[in-house]
Amino acid sequence: MYWIDPDGQGVGDAPIYVYCDMAKGSTAIPHDSESAMDVGHCADPGCYSRTMNYNASSRQMSALAELSAECHQSIKYDCNFAPLELNTITYAWWNDRNGNAKTFWAGDNTDVHTCQCGLDGNCVDSSSKCNCDSAAPVQLTDDGVIADKEVLPVTRLNYGRTQLETSSGIHQLGRFECTGQVAVTGMPTSCEDLW
Repeated sequence: MYWIDPDGQGVGDAPIYVYCDMAKGSTAIPHDSESAMDVGHCADPGCYSRTMNYNASSRQMSALAELSAECHQSIKYDCNFAPLELNTITYAWWNDRNGNAKTFWAGDNTDVHTCQCGLDGNCVDSSSKCNCDSAAPVQLTDDGVIADKEVLPVTRLNYGRTQLETSSGIHQLGRFECTGQVAVTGMPTSCEDLW
């Protein structure tokens, strides 16, 4: 664990306490929702909602993303007859750093509802973009890595359509993790560029 100050020493928000993996060259910001969490039973879209509380301010996380070559966050949803989307109704979404609703659960295409199996073309139901969307009454899993550093970190998770006694949903969200450093090209033309 180390103290860093992505938005500039003595500028902006206070330094943040992060986990650094020197072997991978990564910096990870923990939050209070990393363990597996049951969404319970409810019917409406997004009726279960959980806010992520990070060990860093939004400004510091945005600054870290801006300085890093790549940022990502892993996400997993174990479901049993609990679709993320069904019959064009969105039952689950996550909110990005600006509070915008997002329905992509893997990759970096922020405009398309999809999971890792949808990207790989191997979902249990070939007409679905996510395993959970098949609404099968069996235990399924959708997991992936969200990799659009412009919208990360995830600030809230929202799930629904788990009202049946046999329905279940358990989510797990990884730490906000960044690696590498953005390459700086050209000479600065102002103090802001130099910073």
